[in-house]
Amino acid sequence: MEDLQNWLEDLLELQSTDSRLDRMKEQISSAPKQKKEAQDNLDAQQAAAVEAKDEVRKVELKIKELATDVEKLEAQRQKVLEQSTSVKDNNTYRAMVDEAESLKDKISDKEDEELLLMEELDGVKEVFKSKQALLKEAVNRVEQMMGDLDTRVSNCEKQVGILEEKRKEQAEKIDPELLTKYTRLKSSHGGRKVALVELNGDKCGYCHLKLTAQEINLASKRVVMTTCANCGSLIYK
Repeated sequence: MEDLQNWLEDLLELQSTDSRLDRMKEQISSAPKQKKEAQDNLDAQQAAAVEAKDEVRKVELKIKELATDVEKLEAQRQKVLEQSTSVKDNNTYRAMVDEAESLKDKISDKEDEELLLMEELDGVKEVFKSKQALLKEAVNRVEQMMGDLDTRVSNCEKQVGILEEKRKEQAEKIDPELLTKYTRLKSSHGGRKVALVELNGDKCGYCHLKLTAQEINLASKRVVMTTCANCGSLIYK
């Protein structure tokens, strides 16, 4: 196929526009995933804060239950002591005093347990405070990120519209057969970044395999639709 005037410059300009379009569209398509990842992270922070708060409530409930137990035991002890004052039998009196002492020991054990729980409560409260701070930071960060992503998508969508109009004008300058070859290459293998590549010494700039002397010669002369035999890329030098 004979040379077409300015084919290389026109195709390089089109490819440059396509590369920009690809980047814009990639920015748009990646936004939902980034939003989901940000929301998942925020959800995890919220769950951690809720879990920490539940731990605080559990310890507070245990302390409250212990305090109730202590009150009941103390009331029971006072009742025994009061009843013992009217007992005439020495053995019965001794038994009631022993019972009062036993209740006192139980109260002491409960109070010791309560002290340990108070220390535990301080710890879980600190954890909860830390989780709250992390959650607040995450909320602010995610809100900022969501806003930035929305702005980015809006800007990219505007650019896509402008670039697509520019691409139409550029495509009209290119030979239909060459444009078809270029478009087919761009859409091959799930979509590749470039179809037109410059030689890298004696190697293809895309697949990096060594070219034949004939391929290098044609690429050097910038003959239209000179291709790499291995990957099919349009090549030039």
